[in-house]
Amino acid sequence: MSAHLQTPKPNFATAITQLRHIALTSADNALTEGPVNADWQLLDLCAEALHSLVHAERAYASRDWIGMDTTGMTKAEIAAHRAKDTERFDEYESGIKSAKPMMGRIRKLKATTAAGIYAKAAVVRASKTGAADLAMSLAQDLLDCPGLRASLWPAEEGA
Repeated sequence: MSAHLQTPKPNFATAITQLRHIALTSADNALTEGPVNADWQLLDLCAEALHSLVHAERAYASRDWIGMDTTGMTKAEIAAHRAKDTERFDEYESGIKSAKPMMGRIRKLKATTAAGIYAKAAVVRASKTGAADLAMSLAQDLLDCPGLRASLWPAEEGA
């Protein structure tokens, strides 16, 4: 069993829905002068990348050909299982392929809100490889976040 299947992935369905809702509401509010999340474009992109990554992971996890006992199966049954496995693997590769350019764009966008930082972290967590460049971008966003620094090192009283 490969390493990325040994650790269960969190269910990102709710996160995807929430990120898309915030992004859509913020985009609408930008036109009507309502509250806008500063990271709305990042949230939208992260939701789309998460969707692709989650779909890819589900396709990969549904593969049952590897290690299957073919004893007693006809050649036609074996061929059918192989074809289904190939289809699922192609879905997996397609999802990863569609997420990669989005992950590159996500890496270039600075997360300035808690929602943006969460969204980037969710994409890193959902990626098969951990998305090293994206993880470094997330780490920089965390280091640059004044709210996080303030919560770790509050100003001394009387200073």
